[in-house]
Amino acid sequence: MLPMALPHDIHALLLAVAAASGSPSMAAALDVSSVNLSVLEVEAENEANANSVVGRLLASRARAADYATRAHRRLRDDLGRMGAHPALALWADEAADDAKAHAAALRKLAARYDTHDRALTSRAPDAAPRTLEQLAEDNLTTGCVHGTFDALVALHQGRSATDRELAELMTNIGNDEIRHAALAFAVHAFVEPKLSEAARARLVAIREQAATALVSSLHQPPRADVARLAGVPSVAEARALAADLGAALWT
Repeated sequence: MLPMALPHDIHALLLAVAAASGSPSMAAALDVSSVNLSVLEVEAENEANANSVVGRLLASRARAADYATRAHRRLRDDLGRMGAHPALALWADEAADDAKAHAAALRKLAARYDTHDRALTSRAPDAAPRTLEQLAEDNLTTGCVHGTFDALVALHQGRSATDRELAELMTNIGNDEIRHAALAFAVHAFVEPKLSEAARARLVAIREQAATALVSSLHQPPRADVARLAGVPSVAEARALAADLGAALWT
């Protein structure tokens, strides 16, 4: 089995990761998810106007939120089909509602930066029913690894962005995404015991590959003006977030 927290420990563990990464407000926000940093590469473009770069960054996150909305609806359906507790499917449905609200808020803020998302569409995930192992693999990489990291990045932006409206929005999104990450770990706890020993071994390898690929992708430094305005972490800061995540959840 993967060295992950049991369901009742998930929120406490993720809160500890967020707090260690510099977000002491998390405890008040949680009384009870993917933008990989590759989508932030737009920041490295050689443009004079940082606002346009931030606007496209926000639009990219809005499209990712569109994808997350659909992915969580699909998760809800898969969990129902697989006989999960109804509360788990309800949690996935609530996460989809969160992501839909995130997309709308991100587009509204992007418009303030003169980036209008009319022509942009997000890729819908494959709607075909997944096998138990396929669900476990998708959930592990997208939810447990990238989803948790994305939440930490959003919280970092909330602490660091000089645009206070953007900072407030990213803090709210990060808080929601911590809950979505907790959902991913709860889903993992549901599916993992149902898998064969060979399938569980494959999950370990997949998790290690996803974590390694995440760190390897963190090599593009953001423009300094964009980093200040939107609170985007530097390469060193992003790798530190990934290291905190790995130390808390994988070891």
